[in-house]
Amino acid sequence: MPPKMRKKTRRAKGKSTPAPSKLSTARAVGFRPSRLDSQAGREPTKSLAQTNAALRESEERFQLALESAQMGMWDWDLPTDRLRWSEEQFGLFGIKQEDFTGVGSQGLGSIHPNDRPRLEGAIARAREGGEEFREEFRVVNRDGSVRWLAGIGRPIKDRDGHVRRMIGVNFDITERKQAEEA
Repeated sequence: MPPKMRKKTRRAKGKSTPAPSKLSTARAVGFRPSRLDSQAGREPTKSLAQTNAALRESEERFQLALESAQMGMWDWDLPTDRLRWSEEQFGLFGIKQEDFTGVGSQGLGSIHPNDRPRLEGAIARAREGGEEFREEFRVVNRDGSVRWLAGIGRPIKDRDGHVRRMIGVNFDITERKQAEEA
């Protein structure tokens, strides 16, 4: 059994010794401090400038991956219906950045009418059940041309378990679909 915590000193054989510390008591019951515990109160190991530089480098790699894969990324805040797109997403949907309102319904408005109910159902299931969706659908561009996209969406839950955001990617599969039809 661990020694009792005392604020005062105790006497052992007529000598005054310090009472056990919280750490020695914790060790006596099997607790082992982590690296974070031992660094408490110390200066962070990375400076803010180093962290920002690492974040910029990560963003650059992410951007290169999106461009190389000809993939668009989206982030949809559901309570506000605010939709953010990567630069590549605009090209996939045939929408100019200056014409984009940033409203979720605008993105859905570009979906081919025959594919819209299925895609809306997948989105509703993701919102309600928190499940990821993977769908293939057509987008009708302003010039009337049709492009096939594959989309992957992932719901993001808040601390209470409610889906508040959805993030995802879309990529062009038009050539594959044309080859399948041939």
